[in-house]
Amino acid sequence: MTEETAFTEEEKENQIEMLINTLHSLMKEKQEHSKWKEKLKTISFKINLEIINVGSIKFILDNGVYSVEKGKLPQGEAILQIRATFENYFLFSSRQISNFSAIFLRNLKIKGKRHLLTLLKVGNVLRIIPNPNLRINTLLTDMTQFRDRDAPITKEGIIFRTYGYTHPLNACFCDVEYAPASIYSTSDPRAIRSDPEGLYYKFYFDGGLQFIKKKYPQYQISHKALQKKLVGVDQSQSVQIRRPDESLRTILQNPPDNKLIDTLLEVLDFVTDHSQLRPHHFGVFGSICHNFYHVDYSDIDLIIYGRKALKELRETLLDFYQQPSFPIQNEFTGWNYQRPTKHWYFKHYSIQEYPFYELRKLIYAVIRSKAINRPIKIEFEPVKNWSEIQNEYPNQVRIERTGWIKAIAQVFDDRDAFNMESIYKIEILKILEGPKIDDIIRILSFVEEFRGQVQKDEEILVEGNIERVILRNQEFHQITLSYGPRYYDQTLKLSEK
Repeated sequence: MTEETAFTEEEKENQIEMLINTLHSLMKEKQEHSKWKEKLKTISFKINLEIINVGSIKFILDNGVYSVEKGKLPQGEAILQIRATFENYFLFSSRQISNFSAIFLRNLKIKGKRHLLTLLKVGNVLRIIPNPNLRINTLLTDMTQFRDRDAPITKEGIIFRTYGYTHPLNACFCDVEYAPASIYSTSDPRAIRSDPEGLYYKFYFDGGLQFIKKKYPQYQISHKALQKKLVGVDQSQSVQIRRPDESLRTILQNPPDNKLIDTLLEVLDFVTDHSQLRPHHFGVFGSICHNFYHVDYSDIDLIIYGRKALKELRETLLDFYQQPSFPIQNEFTGWNYQRPTKHWYFKHYSIQEYPFYELRKLIYAVIRSKAINRPIKIEFEPVKNWSEIQNEYPNQVRIERTGWIKAIAQVFDDRDAFNMESIYKIEILKILEGPKIDDIIRILSFVEEFRGQVQKDEEILVEGNIERVILRNQEFHQITLSYGPRYYDQTLKLSEK
């Protein structure tokens, strides 16, 4: 992210709100710790935190009482001004801090003495700490941010998949993806995976959930707004966080000598040669990320980071698809629903309708590889840039499921439709079944089939659970498409006029 990057007003507000919420969470965590609560009473400071091209936050601590709010302290009041891009506040996976500057405006008063504040980069975490001679631990603790498709790994070797972007501080809600053969086995032949260190099994359907509940209940986190436990991992429980962008970077730096990786590099070359996209816009997930892949059978699963990059990628892929001789083509061109490659159970979204929607999403491709004598499927899975993430969790008070609804609506914002969770901002046109509610503002979908399903300005049919959402500063209803009872009754598609 460069200093010239332009943001919409909504994006600016989202970035400011996320940084404020993070600071609130950190300070509340400290205040709940008796030892730290006393230490905070000995520390006083006033700091301006500026997000480049976005805005500023003023952060004040005085004798244990703090305030964090949008705005900037007047010149002469702040002891320190920190200026950075949003990524450099939150992109903790990177070990490089660029475009970062701190201006020491005054001295820091601690325990009646005046000491210069010191900025340190420790490991992969940015820390703000007093002079080390004071022997006081960090004021802002180590923070770990999670986003969709990051993979926390526990000491038992269980590999989780971070699910979406709404998480507690220093933790994430997850799916369970793989477990080593030493603690889990199944007779399902599809589940077998292996790497140089041993055998793993992949979980299907609710197998991972049941496994965690029965054998590893410690990998559950209480969701305060839903008032129930979900599968999740705390920062302290993970021995490694495997991130798709880092995994791809490792491959690019030292590519394994095999034909599947050669084909992956070929795909990236095609895309980067025909667009402004570069390798840092991508990541790799699935079997290649975890080194489970089989050269003769595995597909290529790539991440594309950010809305702008996704838009350019889809335009580039569309150009490829319009050239019949180009090596990369749309996976769903000529797809035959009479010989489906997957089981189909949705009741109101037919297998005959399915290829139309998948075809126009453009992110599912196939390559006729020069290196391997077989067609290889490619998925480009969209994931948000850090600056696009608006973590609602700190603001959530209660989420209540209130019934079932079937409605006709119009989409007026689809910018997050391709992400997981998919968000469609809508206007309800007609409620066909269910409670007559007038403040339904969005569809929130966790169903893979409904990723990028409908587009801005389209009139749609939606059927799913209706939920009342209570935030600290807002209350509304949403239609939620997710796992649970009546899963296959859910639908999201164009309405029939």
